[in-house]
Amino acid sequence: MLRKNDRIGELEFQDSEGINYRLEQFRNLKAVALFFYPMDFTRICTAQACHFRERYEEIQKLGGELFGVSLDDNATHNSFISKHQLPFPLIFDNKKQLGKEFGVLRLGGILRNKRATFIISPEGIIVDVIHNELNAEIHADRFIDVLKSMGS
Repeated sequence: MLRKNDRIGELEFQDSEGINYRLEQFRNLKAVALFFYPMDFTRICTAQACHFRERYEEIQKLGGELFGVSLDDNATHNSFISKHQLPFPLIFDNKKQLGKEFGVLRLGGILRNKRATFIISPEGIIVDVIHNELNAEIHADRFIDVLKSMGS
């Protein structure tokens, strides 16, 4: 799994609505977080996504952006977004490219992703990694702490 201070290459990914993103689009922000999680609609994953939802406006005001990543397909993601009114995009990592790059795949992707959040600076440096399988709320809370520590 990637660690704090690791540099990542240019990232390209597509959300469940088919919108394409490149990490370089977010150079004007303090940081982008990719939160990897095992599966839509499970208890802890739902709690994690909903806590990010509750703190999303604060994340954006502090100069952050957020994407959720799992191996669930786009239809499942869209249903999850709709049911829980998630304001941020979810990514279907169907080729397991992001999971491999960040090192979160369990048994090479045979099992679901580890629960880990990577906070990435505009320069492509990982400024923090939150890896906690059971505490759903720590991921959003730490992202906000990191954004606050980055100043204006």
